[in-house]
Amino acid sequence: MDLSVFELKRSMVVSVAMPYDSLEDALSLAQNCDQYLGIAVLPTFVKSLRAALPEELPCRLVGLIGYPSGAVTCSTKVTEIRQLIYQGCNAFNIVANTALMLSDEWDEVECDLYSTIKAVKNMPVTITLETAYLDTQRLGQVARILRDLDVEAVATSSGWLPVLPDLATISILQSQLGEKVAIEVANIQNYDQLAAAQSAGARRFMVRKQHAEAIFALMAN
Repeated sequence: MDLSVFELKRSMVVSVAMPYDSLEDALSLAQNCDQYLGIAVLPTFVKSLRAALPEELPCRLVGLIGYPSGAVTCSTKVTEIRQLIYQGCNAFNIVANTALMLSDEWDEVECDLYSTIKAVKNMPVTITLETAYLDTQRLGQVARILRDLDVEAVATSSGWLPVLPDLATISILQSQLGEKVAIEVANIQNYDQLAAAQSAGARRFMVRKQHAEAIFALMAN
């Protein structure tokens, strides 16, 4: 692992965003969140979590848009963004519409991405792709669209679907997007997975809270 504990935490979004997570689980992210790049919860808990945080946010409060499938309409995503901006989010993770990509509806894909990124109003944006379901040609097509948009990072998966991308996808995406865009990996569950993703070129990580705590406890020993 090339990163120190401090550097790793500053590259990590810690999440409590599964359907069985409670409000109590979400509010637990308010503790020590200043150590991390950001925190993320289900949209239904954003308002309550924001109220539990200091007026000046100690880290990014990441709004999850179209989460987890990305298959809602573009107007639904834009409405979600506007609501979560109002509730206090200052960064966003937008799940792209895999169904449209697999249908080769590229004008619709571009419209969806352009409209949602524009709605974010210059706040940091990560676009989540389900890259395990995209062949090389489709990966290249969506990368060409994203290169022309203001994107800080691209995630290789939401971590929700049964098929996860292999590590080779990280270098493929990085070569297509350029060094300006960070590659983010989700569904990291242990130190070995984190180290492998980092070695493959990932610079950002979205990790569930209990997995993050276990990883840092291991690193402390």
